[in-house]
Amino acid sequence: MAELHESVLVNCRNKFVKKGWHEHKTPIHGYRPDLFIQRFSKEDRVIEEIILEAEIQSTLHTDHTAEQLGYIHEYIVRQTKKKIIVKGFLAIPKGKKVLTIAEMFLYSQFPGDDTIKIIQI
Repeated sequence: MAELHESVLVNCRNKFVKKGWHEHKTPIHGYRPDLFIQRFSKEDRVIEEIILEAEIQSTLHTDHTAEQLGYIHEYIVRQTKKKIIVKGFLAIPKGKKVLTIAEMFLYSQFPGDDTIKIIQI
């Protein structure tokens, strides 16, 4: 199970780094997401941020996952008020069943809110 989680995370990290994103230390006190990356302007100003949590099917329904996604959601809302673009992602392995479970889980946590998107790797 840990290998699958790590594989999803490594693939996500590689995907974003190839596109010019830079990994940084998380600004959220008490929470360390699986991936926190930023893109900067030529003037060294933060243009955009991505905060990502990787999960596998067996860990999607845990309280720990719900808490992590809550931190991500709060951070996105706070940064949006500061006019900073932040994209939140829940990265999951490929598969129809795990996608359905992830969609239902996100909807149950944040009904009618689409601040956190699902990506399958």
